[in-house]
This record gives sequence, C-alpha cells and structure tokens, in this order.
Amino acid sequence: MLQSHFKLEKKTACKLQVVFETCIGPKNSEGLQGENFAPVSILVVFIVVLISWCCAFNCYCCFKIMVLCIQLHFSLPIPLTRSMDLSTLSSKLDKNQYETLAHFVLDLRRIFSNCLQYNTDYGDDFRNAAVECFACAEDLLHFFVAKQEFPALVYPTVLYCWEKCINAINSLLKVKNADDGHQTAWYFLQPVTFFCSGSYPEGYLEKVHKPIDLGTITQKLIVGCYNSVGAFVADCRTVVKNCKAYYADREDGEIFVRRAERLEESMEIYLGELVMFDRSPDGNEAKQKVKSKCITIEKPDKIFLEDIMRDLRSTTYTDRVAKITESATQYFEKPVDTTLVPDYLQVVENPMDLEAVDRKIDNGSYKTPEDFEYDVNLIFKNCERYNQPKGNTHMIAVGKHTAKAFRKLFSSKMKILERGNPVTRAPLLPTASSRDLVGGKMKRPLSPGPEERQVKRASTIDSSKSSIKVASRTATKTSAGKTPSKSVGKIGSKKVKKASPESKPSQYEPNVAVPMHVAIASIKERYTERRLLKDLENWESDCIRFLRQLTKHPWITADRPKYIFHVPVEFMFPEIKDSYSEKIEKPMDLTTAESKLLQGTSYESVEEFVNDIALIFTNAISFNQTGHDIGEATSCAYYEVSTHLLKYSRWLSLEVLQAHLVDSPTSPVVEKGSASSWKMTFQNREMARKEMEDIVFNKHIEKR
Repeated sequence: MLQSHFKLEKKTACKLQVVFETCIGPKNSEGLQGENFAPVSILVVFIVVLISWCCAFNCYCCFKIMVLCIQLHFSLPIPLTRSMDLSTLSSKLDKNQYETLAHFVLDLRRIFSNCLQYNTDYGDDFRNAAVECFACAEDLLHFFVAKQEFPALVYPTVLYCWEKCINAINSLLKVKNADDGHQTAWYFLQPVTFFCSGSYPEGYLEKVHKPIDLGTITQKLIVGCYNSVGAFVADCRTVVKNCKAYYADREDGEIFVRRAERLEESMEIYLGELVMFDRSPDGNEAKQKVKSKCITIEKPDKIFLEDIMRDLRSTTYTDRVAKITESATQYFEKPVDTTLVPDYLQVVENPMDLEAVDRKIDNGSYKTPEDFEYDVNLIFKNCERYNQPKGNTHMIAVGKHTAKAFRKLFSSKMKILERGNPVTRAPLLPTASSRDLVGGKMKRPLSPGPEERQVKRASTIDSSKSSIKVASRTATKTSAGKTPSKSVGKIGSKKVKKASPESKPSQYEPNVAVPMHVAIASIKERYTERRLLKDLENWESDCIRFLRQLTKHPWITADRPKYIFHVPVEFMFPEIKDSYSEKIEKPMDLTTAESKLLQGTSYESVEEFVNDIALIFTNAISFNQTGHDIGEATSCAYYEVSTHLLKYSRWLSLEVLQAHLVDSPTSPVVEKGSASSWKMTFQNREMARKEMEDIVFNKHIEKR
C-alpha cells in the first residue's frame, strides 16, 4: 500500500475536488444510505491523504499498536463490534470489497470509535490521537463528497458538536469515587453483558427496556447515529436510569446505585452545558459552519509532475544474474497491445501507461499529487497482477523495481514541496547506461519525446509467447531507453553494432562489474578486422549459423540470458578474477569465439571453432567443481547448466555442421557426459543423438 511513502502536514492539506459518481438509494439494515459506491481510485487517494495526515501527528503508529493489542488479546476482551485499522481498510479497498460508500465510511469511523471505546482512562494518549485523526477524516470526507453535487449525502453525518460530546464523556471519565478513589464510570463504560460472562443477569431485560452504556454511546456518536444533541443526552441519562431501575430494590445494589447517583450528579453539569450550547447562538453558528466547512489542496504544478516523470524515465534496471542494464520504464511507456495479449483486459480492469499519464498532465487532469501517484502506481500493480499468474519473473522484477524507485522519488519531491521550496530540475546522476563520455566529461542525454521511444509494449508482455522483440539489450542505451547512433556493419542479413567510444571499459573502475552490453562492445573492438558474412568461407558461415542456433537456447539467449557465457569473467565477476585465472589456463567466451571467427586468422577448420565453444562450458565446469561439491548455490547452478550446455552444444554442432562430418570408423567415439572436445564424425553424431534423446525423454530438466 501507499501509506508509508509521503506525509502531508495539516497546513498543506486541502482541496481534492473529486465527485463520487454515485446514486442515492434506500437505507439498508444499518441505516446507511446509498447503494452504489464511489470509484476505488478516489477512496485510495482519500486513504493515502488520511494516513499521511495521521503520520504528521505521529498517530498512525499508535493506532497500529492499539489494534495489535486488541487482536492479540493483551488485555480484557472488551466487546468491540468489529475490529478495524487503517491497513485493513486499505487492503479491503484495494480488493474492491466495499459495496457502497456508506460501508467504507462505517469501517473508517469504527477505527476511531473502537479506540475510544477500548481506551477509557482520562487523558489517555490514544483517546487524544483518535479524536485528532477522526477530525481529519471528517474534514477529508467533506472534501471528497462534494455536497453541492448531491441532493442528499450517501453516508450518515456525524453530530456537528461531536467533539464537545466527547469532551463531556471525558469529563465523566475523570470522576472518582469518594471511598476508594476508583473511576466512578467504570461499570458504565461497557455493556452489562461484559461484566456478567456475556449474558444479561436474570430479570435485567424485564426492568431495563433499552440497555445502553457509555462505550456504546461513544460508538454511536462516532459512527453517526445521533441526529441531535437531545438524542445523545437522552442516551447518557438512560445509562444512569437503567442502573437505578435494576438495582434499586436489590440487596446487592446499594453500591451501584451510589455510583450511579454520583455519576448522574456530574453528568447533569456537563450535559447541561452541552444542551445550553446547542440552543445558543454559538450553537447555531457552529451548525452553519460545519455545513460550509471545506478544506483545500493546491493543484499540483505541471512542472512538478513533469519533473517526476522525467526522473522516473531516467531510472535503470540491472538484472542481477545477466548483469544487463536497461531502461526501467521501457515496458510501461505505451498501452498493452491487446491483439497480441488478448486476455489482458480480462485480468486488468483499469489499464494505464506512462503516455496516458503524460496526456493527463498536459490536460491538467490531476487535481492533487495523490491522483497522479495513484495512476503511476496503477501501472506497476497491473504489471504484477497480469504477470504473476503467468510466472513472468522478469516483468515482475522490473515492475517492482520501478515501483520502488517511483515511491522513493515521489516521496522526496513531496517533502520538497511541503517545505515550500521551489520545484527545480535537478541534474540526473550518471549511470552506467546514461553516460556519454565526450572528451573525458560525462554528458547527460536528453529524455526522448514520445515519438522517439522505441518500446511498443507496456507492462505485460509474455516473453515466451510474444513475437515482438524489445530493443536489443546488447546495444548501449541511454537512461530513457534511447539507443545512441553507432556505425554498424552486416553479418549476413543481421546487423552487428560496433562499440562506440563511450562504452570502453577503461572508463570504469577495474574491480567493478560493467554491464554486459558494454563488455561485449569492448571485446568486439579488440578485433578490428571483422569481416562481413558475404566474405566468409562456407565452413565459417556454417559456424556462424551454429553459434546463432546455440545462443537461442533460453539459458543463454542473446536477448535475456539467465547465465553468462558471453564475455570474459573479469568483466562481469571481477571479484573472482584472480581465483579464476589460477584454475583456468585458457579462458574463452561466446563473443571472443565469434570475433576470432570473423577476423579469420584464428581458426582453420570447423573442429577448431567447435572445440573453443566446448572450452567455454568445460572451463565453467572445472571452475565450479569445488563449489558444487560443497553445495554452494551459484556454483551448483553454473556446474549443472554448463554440463547440460556442453552436451547440447555437442549434439547441435554435429547436427548443424553435418556437411563437414567425416566417416571415421577408427576414430574413437566420444564418451557420454562432459567431454571437453570431440571429432566431427558420423559416429559421434549418432552417439550425441542417443544421449540427447535420453535427456529429453528420461531425465527431468529443472526449469531455471
């Protein structure tokens, strides 16, 4: 939820001009009017503002502690009608569990009525907190439900002088017995059933026709059951009358009658003052003031919102395994294409994307900062809601990362706004994906306009089914997802991007990992004589085709590899560089093997190239052997993956490069398992086919 991410001070709270589109219906069993319910987004913003206001008074934590104490029964089980707290209220609202606005307001008021009913000591800090927060809640309800838009309210109004009524009850709480100094009102604070094991004493209901107590009166007052001061005063007097009616002629009732008389003596003083106020000109003025009372919240400045959007688009996301850095917002720029994801609208009721937010900013649609915050957070909630059941872990991770970045960004901007500081466009911090090194200086690229953004999808692409390719992760990107222009060459029908000067790893610290696309660009720069595909010999072209097929494997796919075999260890894992060089005599990686092949001076045959590919996985097996034996998680994963990929590459090479196989009965057939090299023979192909069939049909391959 959003409650912990920003605070509004009381002086800044004001005007959220939103009208509930609801119709007036008949009263239900609880006396609440209205059948339709306001838009959930409005109430979420309402709760956010309320909680923010509570936080400003340091009251929210008090309510959380109080509710926990009630739920865990740390004290006597005082009979609360229904426990409720702000977190539960927010959760129910988020899950659309409220049928009407009246039910929402009832639960909101129960939070404060429960607190007052439970905490019955005079001067209790919880009572003060409840009164302050309830006053805030009522002010916000006056704002959110614009009276001029409705012929009648859709929820009960609270008594105009409810604070004076609470003060009268507080005054009764401090009355003490003359004989023992205990609280006189103690036996009148809860229903009689609370003191009698959950049931009324024998004959009680025959003498008392309307059981009532001060706790129930407090609850009715806060919930909005009293329409007049007279009704409140009558219930208070009934408390004393009930006690006298039942205990007057009982031998054990003398002490209770004395307590009732002492309470009545004080009650008449405070209730008398309340009645006089209600009939006075001051009372009439207070009634009119409540009707016209309104709070205001300043409409957020357009520059303020645009500044947040600009900074959000500069956020990057780095995959923890693949070490690929990309724009964190690239998937959320445009609406989801429902022709490619036909079930999207069945899962997501309210689609939202960053371009839609931009349009609403331009049109001045956001009346409060919280309206804007709700829309942006809705993007990431939709992402998680759709992708969670489908197991799209990457999209979920990107969505959560970007949502967290937005919450932090929004909170910091709101604090600046609340302090009254002008909104300024702070420069972006340089990141690995947004550095443009020109003459040794870092230059921040401008954020692209909507027409420049390359990503056509929003937050819910099912990467396993969609045919749309997101902009290449191996290309150097700016923080907003825009790819700088580069010189490009061709290999066959595909473009291979040459590294730009700003991607040189020499600009990075030697012991700090660099993004994989930067490392790939650096390796390719070492091989300057890279040939075009049309200039390759036939066997070299076949080797390129084999390499392309190999990198389509989902564990090492070029777009989103789960395991890194594409660059030397020193680039991606500098912390193990020394130990790796001690164990591995001849390092090898996919990019280096490809570059050597394209340069044309390193390999003389298909077999030599294939052996270098095998060496990549053999090295990984050798290095991770020790960690695998002791059960280290990362070593186990890379050991098992490398073993499988070695077998897979052997089978694939013997299938794709079969035009270069020879029949050699005298050549030894490679043994099954992790063989470091093999001859390109028909005999080995047959062995590899049997091995792969055994893996596919008889062995369980863990999904990674």
